[in-house]
Amino acid sequence: MTIAQRLYVLIIAVVTGLASLAGLGTYQMAKVCEGANYANVNTVPSLRDLNHALSSVSALRILTWEYVAQADPAQRGQREQAMEAASERAKGALARYERENISNDQDRALLAADKKALAEYDALRKRIVILATVDEWKANLHKPLPHNPSGASPENRSGHYTSSTILPQRPLLIRSGTSQRSFVGQSIQKPPGD
Repeated sequence: MTIAQRLYVLIIAVVTGLASLAGLGTYQMAKVCEGANYANVNTVPSLRDLNHALSSVSALRILTWEYVAQADPAQRGQREQAMEAASERAKGALARYERENISNDQDRALLAADKKALAEYDALRKRIVILATVDEWKANLHKPLPHNPSGASPENRSGHYTSSTILPQRPLLIRSGTSQRSFVGQSIQKPPGD
């Protein structure tokens, strides 16, 4: 083999090696990019939808308290409309999560439990609205509601009426894979002397 042939073989080997190295590098970069992009494509939208549900349920809880505390019928009407809108936003966020972000059967089961908890929360909120609007508010407040398994009086030791028979301290858990959000119904208390 002449020197020229050896140089040609060497050049071909170098070009082939560089092309292989470039191809392998491009393949590895695509795999790394795909792995890093998983968070943008799957996790971030899931967290976004769960955060919308969380903020809607938080707004719903605050609006319920404001509704109960409000005496003006016009203001109550505005609060009631805002509560319905917040409830629909929470349901919409969970529905969007179900359509676009479910990752496995466990996630689907957890979402079903969250939807059930939201429905129970909504039913109790509607019960509070009814109790807040009828003249028998004080008469009905001391009666335990069906979800009070103990049948205990809603009056605690300090003489305040608590939400244990009206709005239970049941967490509404929203989960996405390993992420978890918790919505908890907060106490609605009747001040002493009312």
